[in-house]
Amino acid sequence: MSNDTDIKVFLDDYTQEKSIKKGEVLSAAGSHQQNVYFVEEGLLRTFYYEQGKDITAGFYVEGSVLSPIINFAEREASIYDIEALENTRVSYCNYTQLDALCKVSLTMANFTRYILQDIILEKNKRLAYFQYMTARDKYNALLAENPSILLRAPLGDIASFLGITQETLSRIRNQK
Repeated sequence: MSNDTDIKVFLDDYTQEKSIKKGEVLSAAGSHQQNVYFVEEGLLRTFYYEQGKDITAGFYVEGSVLSPIINFAEREASIYDIEALENTRVSYCNYTQLDALCKVSLTMANFTRYILQDIILEKNKRLAYFQYMTARDKYNALLAENPSILLRAPLGDIASFLGITQETLSRIRNQK
């Protein structure tokens, strides 16, 4: 079986589709999330509450993979809610099925490895945002990496994601 065929079979046979309306929660904090999501269309965000405040942890646009990997590894409940910021369509598969398929298909194991590499890179970028970057640098990095988020997500969610106030975000945007 060729690489492309393996992935096509996986997508056809092992994934399901789900539509989520704007404002709906795909997965709630406290759940034991067992799915890997592939964003086909739309925009999702992950968020959590800290001291009663809604903190955006990530944005996921078309082509993104969303996987609460710590839930699988540690068998812990998710701390994140996953919310649709637009009408969104995802494909998803159960992590256990994906893991089993990786054991019999090198192509799927490599596919999963690439997904995990992307997740790790995103987490490292996020860490760098908070350790090394000024507010302006954070904004510019988001603008360079995914400018559509700045047009599609509410400013409060963007400010929260960048770890700045909405007022600071407005000042930065007005200086451009």
